[in-house]
Amino acid sequence: MNDPAIKISALHKGYRNHTVLAGIALEIKAGEYFGIVGMNGAGKTTLIKSLLDFCQIDSGTIRIFGTAHNRTAARNHLAFLPERFNPPYYLTGREFLDYTGTLYGQRYERTEIEAAFRHLDLDLTALSQPVRDYSKGMA
Repeated sequence: MNDPAIKISALHKGYRNHTVLAGIALEIKAGEYFGIVGMNGAGKTTLIKSLLDFCQIDSGTIRIFGTAHNRTAARNHLAFLPERFNPPYYLTGREFLDYTGTLYGQRYERTEIEAAFRHLDLDLTALSQPVRDYSKGMA
């Protein structure tokens, strides 16, 4: 696949009478690492929301591995963890991992999950605890 991981061209986005993004152009190649930094109000969150199709852009294009960002299949290659993430409080860690895996067409594989926990030096008992009992970092 030769398409860039992310290609943004002439992106414009505003709220009411306030322009937030004006003519943004960005290309990130597959395998590259990229960070977005800037002052408060610079448009970082709006750019991410636009990329994830959480808001409608005013004009321009966003392509993810060659696919328009507003097509569900385009976001199969993306992951997003919001700053304020609250998993369903009534699920255990195991149930939450099973649920999210199901959303992505993956089966819960106990041995793989436990190996990942050991690799990350996480306590396996967390899998049987309700996620409401997790710290922010653990959640």
